[in-house]
Amino acid sequence: MAEEGNKTTIADLKINSFQNPVENLPDRPTMSAAELKRHFDSNSEELREAFNKLIDRLTGREGAGEIFTAAGISVEVALGDRVQWNGMGVKFIRLNADRVLETSEDGETWEATGSSGHVILDREGNALPQRSRMIFDQCEVTDDGEKTIIHGIKAEGNHTHTPHSIGAASNPNLLDNWYFADPINQRGNTVYNSSGYTVDRWKMFGEGATTSLTGSALKIAATSSANAELIQIMEDKSIKGKRVTLSAVVNGAVVSGGGDFPTENGAAVVFYVDENVALIARVFDTGHPTFGVWINPGKTVDIQAVKLEYGAQQTLARQENGAWVLNDAPTNKQQELAKCQRYFQIARGDYGYGFIVSNTEGYFEVPLVTTMRTMPVITVNSYGGIPMKSGVIVNTSITSCTFAGMGRNGIILKATGTMGDNVGVATWASINIDISADL
Repeated sequence: MAEEGNKTTIADLKINSFQNPVENLPDRPTMSAAELKRHFDSNSEELREAFNKLIDRLTGREGAGEIFTAAGISVEVALGDRVQWNGMGVKFIRLNADRVLETSEDGETWEATGSSGHVILDREGNALPQRSRMIFDQCEVTDDGEKTIIHGIKAEGNHTHTPHSIGAASNPNLLDNWYFADPINQRGNTVYNSSGYTVDRWKMFGEGATTSLTGSALKIAATSSANAELIQIMEDKSIKGKRVTLSAVVNGAVVSGGGDFPTENGAAVVFYVDENVALIARVFDTGHPTFGVWINPGKTVDIQAVKLEYGAQQTLARQENGAWVLNDAPTNKQQELAKCQRYFQIARGDYGYGFIVSNTEGYFEVPLVTTMRTMPVITVNSYGGIPMKSGVIVNTSITSCTFAGMGRNGIILKATGTMGDNVGVATWASINIDISADL
């Protein structure tokens, strides 16, 4: 290529002949040794200088415009004609700080390419199909010039989201009776001073620990010499090995942690720990998974709510104006009671209907409000008495009660005591019985 003004082209770097060819020297040079050396070096110096200029041209911004294809067009023009994006030529490509490809037409103004797609997992860790576009439903999405911002759930027009629509944005809670500000409490105590079941589905382990219902939380106090642990034993074992998150609102703040639920009997994993509490997932020797809130010795905590969910993100609560607010409204108490009554029911008052078969025993059916998960265990708190049809109590000294089998609508109990000569249909009055199928 010829020169354009003072602009040097690749063609200008061509060496047609050396300025001082060795063949032009006389056979017996009369120059000094230094001059002779310079003469011999001049050829290689011309090569070095031309080669360096060629490299500079090829690596410069306009190098591609001076290399031609067999069709007689420059590489720059060929690329501009063949590499297209949205109808415009792409002349520059680079990776930005986020390792995302960017393109430019002039090398000055850059634009990121479309995302190759993130791997999206459902709440159980299963990969969903990758898409180039995503829709965020029931929320506001903005851009501040540097990043995309997905805001929380917003009301649409005059519509206020109900608890059901809010729940759609939150993972299901795998725990029963999780709202401790107003829990199901069939046993009826406001303070539990020993190990064992407290509010429905929740069992306390801890010597001397107390569990109190305050009206806004469960207050658990561990003694100075022993820890306390409030646990729920789960019937469904399919959670083992799945990715889960454990969370709780403790003393007004959310604590949470996640990972894979243990699988081996006797195994335990601590997903969160601080100076007051720990959140623990374990598998009992029976194979049943458990969720536990561990309270350190000498500590007293208020627990407002708890959650066990699939996935790696807690959705129990969010912060609003510096305070933690539950994502889900408290569960319907009747529905929650029905779930709890699969594990525990009470019989109080005139509850059993049956037949006195002799002067020492009678059989009575105690109706169940829902089917229990397995054969229950009976605990008699008060035996009461058995009035006949006439309404006269024939015995107030029943001495024992045992489980005799399942009836059509409940359980059959055998009552033993002094019945007198009153064989016939009877009602068991003023009974106080716990019927437990708890794990």
